[in-house]
Amino acid sequence: MKKILLALLAVFTLGACSSGETNVSSTCTMEDSSGVKMSMTVTAPSEDANVEELTMLVSADYETMGITADMVELFDKDQLSQLMEDSIISSLGGDESGVEVTRSEFTDTAMEIEMKMDVAALMEQSGSTEDTTVASFVEYMEQSGATCQ
Repeated sequence: MKKILLALLAVFTLGACSSGETNVSSTCTMEDSSGVKMSMTVTAPSEDANVEELTMLVSADYETMGITADMVELFDKDQLSQLMEDSIISSLGGDESGVEVTRSEFTDTAMEIEMKMDVAALMEQSGSTEDTTVASFVEYMEQSGATCQ
């Protein structure tokens, strides 16, 4: 019985040590000249590994987008959400594979859309073989005017 307990203790100890894997992530935010805000968070298994997932949140108030309260009343918010999703996916090459809309909301004053993207799938679709580590993403975003942490 004592040997079984020692063996179980060893298995749990080894399991705890090996499950200590932590992902590395960084979030970059920017606002364009029209007032549309974007936040992107990338996640990778380590600093040197390629980014696996990118979560993007885009938000803008209606005034920024040139939409009046009267216009909002004329349109169905679900249709507006679908149009915005389609527009963003189209800007990524038009292929929905590798992109999952996790939240799409048009409130009385603003719109917010959040998407998760499989970076490897998007890179494959574009035919790109560029380095996609967290560090290279942060460098690119900072050169584009984003603030990263």
